[in-house]
Amino acid sequence: MVPIFSQTRVSGKPITEMLSQAQLQELSELTKNSGAQIVSLLGTGSAYYGPAASIAQMVKAILQDKKTTHCVCGYLQGEYGLRDVYIGIPCVLSAKGLEKIIELKLSTEELAQLQSAAEFIKTMVRKLE
Repeated sequence: MVPIFSQTRVSGKPITEMLSQAQLQELSELTKNSGAQIVSLLGTGSAYYGPAASIAQMVKAILQDKKTTHCVCGYLQGEYGLRDVYIGIPCVLSAKGLEKIIELKLSTEELAQLQSAAEFIKTMVRKLE
């Protein structure tokens, strides 16, 4: 997971102007660990509610040709300087399926983190082969 704070706004104001670097780091860690926290709070359940709701919204966007933006696992062919890798990115979904990949303007650090994550994914896929 790569937090994209450069694109995050609260009431139109960049979050990077509202929070310190330490607060942003803490927010990032909380976000990364929230799935595990939900599972632990459910006790005997699973963290399927969020993914199920997301899938329902994606199916609706495709079936109703909504052309709405969703974070999906898209196949990159040059976007963000990446090729031949599936990674979670914002995309427009329509009756065509994944109609368009939205390439956000990332900070240098965010782009480096995304590229590092993509390389990690490629390494793990090679291990599976």
